[in-house]
Amino acid sequence: MKTASLNENAERGKTPIPKSAYKFVNPIIKFILRSPFHGVLSHVMMVLTFKGRKTGRMISVPVGYTRKGNALVVFTFGNWWKNFQGNAEVSMRLQGKDIKGRVNLVNDLHAVGEMVNAVVDARGVEMAKRMGFERIPAGASPGEIKKNSQDLVFIQIDI
Repeated sequence: MKTASLNENAERGKTPIPKSAYKFVNPIIKFILRSPFHGVLSHVMMVLTFKGRKTGRMISVPVGYTRKGNALVVFTFGNWWKNFQGNAEVSMRLQGKDIKGRVNLVNDLHAVGEMVNAVVDARGVEMAKRMGFERIPAGASPGEIKKNSQDLVFIQIDI
């Protein structure tokens, strides 16, 4: 995501968690999602595990998700998605179960629009606004879609 977009979001009060906070928050969220108490978060969050492209080590990150048919929609402000090449296989701790899936980075802007709307439908308009995007109207131009999705990276995981 471009710095200008983050600054614009900061002015509107829609910034993601500051990057420095992730090193403290992520381990707690991963612990909860892997514990018997996962139910407090697992309806909206999961642990995504994948191989690092440079180190080859396994990386686990807690991510929010939305179901869309037989797939999960994930978006990120971060750079961890760069580890996915081709149709990468990932493991997930999803609602207390370990499952596998295949990652597809979503580049088609109309598909991004559908994913934005799926998140808005699942989380509600106010939550989506706090995350930095709004419902994309039918027939929106690619420019409108890009503006409303704030240059986030959208990922579809087929399960």
